[in-house]
Amino acid sequence: MRIRKFTLWVGALACLAVVLWAAWTVNSHGFSAREKPAGYEVFLARDLRRIASEPNAKHFQNPFAATPLTPAEAGVYSTEFATGELVK
Repeated sequence: MRIRKFTLWVGALACLAVVLWAAWTVNSHGFSAREKPAGYEVFLARDLRRIASEPNAKHFQNPFAATPLTPAEAGVYSTEFATGELVK
């Protein structure tokens, strides 16, 4: 029983240490788009991207065909969204 309690305490302290290290790192370094990302940021981004996408995502095709008008439509949508007005 004492070994189990000791193991739980060591595990809890290890988790606390990881959380404190992560908080200190983010607080002192932060996330910046200008600087080269740290190793843990690269690891997390790749891993989370892999988890978030479907396994066969590489084989999917875009359901909307690209036309010459598509960039113009996107610009109008962006303008509408930014201004909050309906542009015709």
